[in-house]
Amino acid sequence: MGAGARLARAALLALGLGGTLPAWAADPSQWVGKYPSDKIEGRTLWDTLEPALDGAIGARLGTTVRRGWGPEEPVIASGGWVVARACKMHECGDNNVTVAVSPQRRLVACTLVNDSQDRGTWREAGRPARARADGCPEGNDMVAAMRRDGLAP
Repeated sequence: MGAGARLARAALLALGLGGTLPAWAADPSQWVGKYPSDKIEGRTLWDTLEPALDGAIGARLGTTVRRGWGPEEPVIASGGWVVARACKMHECGDNNVTVAVSPQRRLVACTLVNDSQDRGTWREAGRPARARADGCPEGNDMVAAMRRDGLAP
């Protein structure tokens, strides 16, 4: 490992990222104003976020979301984060996911999945899931809720 690679790894460890960043092919901010399932260079936002999304919410739900779970909201930028939201067709109130991605490629998701009795849970790869008292926030409120719950500065 060269000096540059060692320095980069040390910087990542200092940021608490465990030395790895997802190998995303595209910058998630390209989707701001578009829908997560819109394709940019042949990939959707969900495809781009696949490793981190699966790590945070599990491969089963991640695959479901990537394959077009149902209605989506346009991707927004909020407080430096890129926020995307999707839900299950005809069951948006009981089955939805909101995902926020930081410029440092940290992904935080909030899931509400009624059939698994998940009534609103913060999820992040490599960290324990944390229940929310009031379900998952809407896209515009995601970063504010993350700040209130200690997940964002």
